Amino acid sequence: MAILQWLESTEFADWVLTSIIGFPIMLSL
Repeated sequence: MAILQWLESTEFADWVLTSIIGFPIMLSL
């Protein structure tokens, strides 16, 4: 169970980082 939660939290963290980095890039294009 702990492993699944860790994977989900890691996926969420990756998604947040992608959104924070990708959003300004899309605005500047």
